Amino acid sequence: MSVVTAFSVSEQITDVGAYAGLASILGLAVLSLLYFGQARELRRLRDWAGRAPERTAELQEQANQAAAASAQRRP
Repeated sequence: MSVVTAFSVSEQITDVGAYAGLASILGLAVLSLLYFGQARELRRLRDWAGRAPERTAELQEQANQAAAASAQRRP
């Protein structure tokens, strides 16, 4: 009787292990997608941050032009 029970438990453990392995593979696939997505987003943010001096210069130029246009309108 105990041999049959041991075999039954062993078979259940094997089944659970197979399901756990499948779940871990799926989890690894999801984590890989998240990792590569985050890397792409980080690269985009670094490029955006690298252009900060250019954006600042453009905004300063626009402000200067607006101030000059405003000064010309006033007599």
